[in-house]
Amino acid sequence: MILMDVRMPRMNGLEATRAIRASSNGKGPVILALSASALDDDRDAALRSGVDDFLAKPCKESDLLAMIQAHLKVGYLYAEEETSRGTEPAVTRASALNPAVLAQLPAELIDKLQQAVLNGDTDGLGELIQRVAEYDRGASDALKELADNYQYDRLTGMLQERSQELGVMKQQ
Repeated sequence: MILMDVRMPRMNGLEATRAIRASSNGKGPVILALSASALDDDRDAALRSGVDDFLAKPCKESDLLAMIQAHLKVGYLYAEEETSRGTEPAVTRASALNPAVLAQLPAELIDKLQQAVLNGDTDGLGELIQRVAEYDRGASDALKELADNYQYDRLTGMLQERSQELGVMKQQ
C-alpha cells in the first residue's frame, strides 16, 4: 500500500500514481491519495489518475485505518499500552488534561493549538505544546503524548471543549 500525497516536489502524486500504474501491469499496490484539498473535482481527478481511494488532510486516524482495512482486507488487534522505563502510559498522561488544567491556558494559545491540529501543522503544534509547559508541564507532556500517537481527534475534542467554555465566559 502506498499513501500518496497529491502535492509533492518534482512529480506530483497523480503523475507518480499514473507512472506506477503504467509499470505494474495491473499488479500494482493499493494507492490511497492524501490531499489538503477536499474539493470534488480534486477527488475525481485523483481517482481518474488511478488511485484506489482518496482522503482529505488532515484525516482522522479512524478513517485512515478503516480505509486500509477495507482495501487490504486486514483486521486490527489492539494491545493495552504498557508502561516502559517507569513512565506513565499515554492514557494516564492524557487524563491529566482535565478542564481545570486546560483552564489555566490562555484562550489565544488554545485557539492556536486547535488551528495547528486542524491544519495538520505538526511543527507548529510541537512548538505550541512546548509553550504549554510554561503553564503546566504535565499538560504539555500529555498533549505531546497525544500528538506523538496521532490522537488528533482526542486533541481536537479537548481543545474544542475548552474553546466553547471560553466562548460561554465571553458571552456572560
